[in-house]
Amino acid sequence: MANTCAQAYLDSVFQLFAAWGVDFVKVDDIAAPTYRQAEVEGYRLAIQRSGRPMVLSLSPGPTPLASASHVQANAHMWRIVNDLWDNFSPRRPVRPTAQLGPAPSDRRLARP
Repeated sequence: MANTCAQAYLDSVFQLFAAWGVDFVKVDDIAAPTYRQAEVEGYRLAIQRSGRPMVLSLSPGPTPLASASHVQANAHMWRIVNDLWDNFSPRRPVRPTAQLGPAPSDRRLARP
């Protein structure tokens, strides 16, 4: 992240999450209206520095398919449809429109 204070803040939050035993983090509003690559990297780095494995789930949004390899290298999940509670009526089937392939292993996320 360009702002070292922002990374320090994320690091402190994820240290707290690690102390609480958190193992799944859902980050919303990181892909809409634009995909924020530096922030995704900041979250991945904060998880790595926390010392605890955590699943990183990114919000749906207009992430360009050209960024798919970046998402795959830095997160475990890239949600492709909005949360079901975002629109209860009318109810319609959820139909995924894209598939990335396997999520990265924790080993691949644990970079220096």
